[in-house]
Amino acid sequence: MPLDLPFSVIDDIVTEIVGDCMQPVLLLTDFDGTLREFQTDPVTVFLPGKCRTALSTLTGRRNLSVGIVSGRRAADVRLRTAFFGPAYYPGFHGMEIDGPDIGFEVPQLATRRTLLQKVANSIASTITSLSGVFLKNKDLSVALHFRVALRPIGNEPNVRSGW
Repeated sequence: MPLDLPFSVIDDIVTEIVGDCMQPVLLLTDFDGTLREFQTDPVTVFLPGKCRTALSTLTGRRNLSVGIVSGRRAADVRLRTAFFGPAYYPGFHGMEIDGPDIGFEVPQLATRRTLLQKVANSIASTITSLSGVFLKNKDLSVALHFRVALRPIGNEPNVRSGW
């Protein structure tokens, strides 16, 4: 269920966790499926205003950093959240990180593109007969989606039993 709490509740929760602590705290959450429900078209997914305002306000709190982890590219998550303050964006599940004081990418990530594309092509050819199953090729990562897969009928292959 996506996060849809009034700001005062979110602020109360963070205050309970952080309190007057002088130690830095990092609040991480996932984007797709956590802050936003999964959508069949990921291009249409953006953070709703109420949630954006609440998390943006938290980015300005002393000793509290906010990060949004995603399988998407870091720049894509930054665009879809559009926070008003500084935040961390671990993209590709942490293989790249963009933030106010860091820019990181797994060493030689781009050189692995050719191998990854071979793996993606193999998976794509394997799943062609599975209704509602698709492979999202993100250039330097791939995601196999089966959230809209139909239940098997008769002898139709089932993605869960096929993997």
